Amino acid sequence: ANLWFSQYSFQRAGNYPDDPNNTLTPWGGSLFPKVSDESGMFPEPFLAASTDFGYFDKWTFALGAFGPSAIANRTFPESLGYAPNPARYDIIENHPQVIFITMAAAWRPLKWLDLGFALQPTYAKLHISQATISDATARGTGAGQCANVEYQPCDARSTLDTTALGLTASGGVLVRPLEGLSLGVNVRGPVKLTTEGDVNIKSPRITPNADFQPSPITFVVR
Repeated sequence: ANLWFSQYSFQRAGNYPDDPNNTLTPWGGSLFPKVSDESGMFPEPFLAASTDFGYFDKWTFALGAFGPSAIANRTFPESLGYAPNPARYDIIENHPQVIFITMAAAWRPLKWLDLGFALQPTYAKLHISQATISDATARGTGAGQCANVEYQPCDARSTLDTTALGLTASGGVLVRPLEGLSLGVNVRGPVKLTTEGDVNIKSPRITPNADFQPSPITFVVR
């Protein structure tokens, strides 16, 4: 297993565009603070088994499951306590799960040459949250209440939950030109996942009784 201990920090340039005299936005005019990822450790297991079934001399077969090395959780606070997160419109949570289920075979036609091929059904489950402005003025239910385009009391938290199944393949070559020297290359095809699910919206403070129903959504990952 790989155990990820990564941390990301974000420092947005500029100041909060709010009015400091508004009791709902006392942080107005202050510099945007530095925001850090709060995800902590991310475990990434790799499970695999291979065999020649005690029979084949030039063939080996394998079955495995693993996640791509670029996948890791990201969690940023929606609020810093004294002010809203200046990165909330980009991302609050990103918890992806991507699994390559791998069925592979390798063939050694010559003593110095190995050829391999793998078929990889791919499963993805996404959980992504961010803040979006819910403009009550546009619906005629809160005229003049959203003071600016980043007015935090008008923030609605949108959370996407989707899943998908895809398919890709990979191929590899291993050569041994000299004793003690091995050279290899592996190429995997593109993975395009059309995930489907729902997006749920939490009402903003300014319209706490607004009724947002879950909506179907399609989210494409390349």
